[in-house]
Amino acid sequence: VVMAGASLHYYCGIASIATRSAIGKALVRIYHDKREIQYVVLTSIQMLVQECPSAFTPFLHDFFVKGMDPSFTRMIKLEILTFLALEPNSIHAVLKELRGYIRHDDKRFVCASIRAVGRIAELARTVHDRHGVKVGNANQARHDANLIVLNCLYGISTITQSSENAMVIGECISTMQHILLLLLSDYNNSNNQIFHGDGVTDPHHVQSAAMRRLLLFVARSLKQPVNTEHCEEKNAFDGFHDHNCNDDETMTKLKNNIILLPAEKIAPALWILGEWLAHGSFHK
Repeated sequence: VVMAGASLHYYCGIASIATRSAIGKALVRIYHDKREIQYVVLTSIQMLVQECPSAFTPFLHDFFVKGMDPSFTRMIKLEILTFLALEPNSIHAVLKELRGYIRHDDKRFVCASIRAVGRIAELARTVHDRHGVKVGNANQARHDANLIVLNCLYGISTITQSSENAMVIGECISTMQHILLLLLSDYNNSNNQIFHGDGVTDPHHVQSAAMRRLLLFVARSLKQPVNTEHCEEKNAFDGFHDHNCNDDETMTKLKNNIILLPAEKIAPALWILGEWLAHGSFHK
């Protein structure tokens, strides 16, 4: 009955903020039920949130994954969360949640969480740029967004240091490529009408550390056959502020404890390394 009423109001009723909020509240209330009902309601929310995320933004915390959630619920909630990261506070809240999700035993869910980090990093640019234009401080807004993006890059790179799962490592490589290209766009567009900075400020050399990590994976993978053995995930992504990315001893340990990339992930890694070198190591 609730689903039918919500559908009727959404597709045939008045498209007002009050109506959409009431629909969101009703659907969120009834999804806390049996697995079957939960799946049906969450699937409906998953479709509606793409067209009208504002109806569900007040209920962000209701979509955080719980320990007893079945796999299908986890995956749907994860996608919903990425659509609800529309404000700086919600971006930080979702990234904090993702930090815990990558410790999960379900490697498929871990890979989906890593992809979500990449999407949130891209959303951070859009959200903060919009906020910067609104308050008249585009440079500071872009700096805040770049800080989030660099933290995401450092976190994904950290997973490649701790994980022994080829599938997870491969997903990290794809996401690192996406984030690095996002950062590279700042150097290409540093003279646009809105943003007049000199590119990404990276005092901790997170980009260079990520590139060195990629280079290690590519070199080892091209030298030896690909290993597809899956093992347990060990770590999560954190901020880069208290870490020295140029530690030679750490890099030596990484060389001795590196697994091989899946074959389909080698080409993207080579491509982003080429872009890095072609643009003067991101001008840093």
